[in-house]
Amino acid sequence: MLDRSFPTRVIPVKFTSQGKSEIGWRLLSIIETGRFNDPAPSDDLLSKSVRLQYSHCICEILPGPAKTLRLGVPDGTRGPDGELIHDDHILADSLTAVLDRLEWYVHTDAQIVYALDPLDGMDSNF
Repeated sequence: MLDRSFPTRVIPVKFTSQGKSEIGWRLLSIIETGRFNDPAPSDDLLSKSVRLQYSHCICEILPGPAKTLRLGVPDGTRGPDGELIHDDHILADSLTAVLDRLEWYVHTDAQIVYALDPLDGMDSNF
């Protein structure tokens, strides 16, 4: 529905087991290379919910040649207050892996930078 309404502004993602595994592997690589962080950490309720989800997140590699990755909070996990812990923030964060595959660039006119040649004036007899 969103893709039909905003065809150039939405990237459709199908959440199949293989697709989620690929996104999970890519998210782990983003985290491991230090490219993922919280730009505005705080102690508000939302940040506590995110930390709670990540603290209960489990990453599992299923047996087999596909090395399928399962990532998320196990169903039925409850927090200290007895409420169910979801993994919606983890899922939203994992979609950065889809964005990471895009080529990001700024459209500008070509620019020529004239600079001094650093080798000018050096003795060519080594």
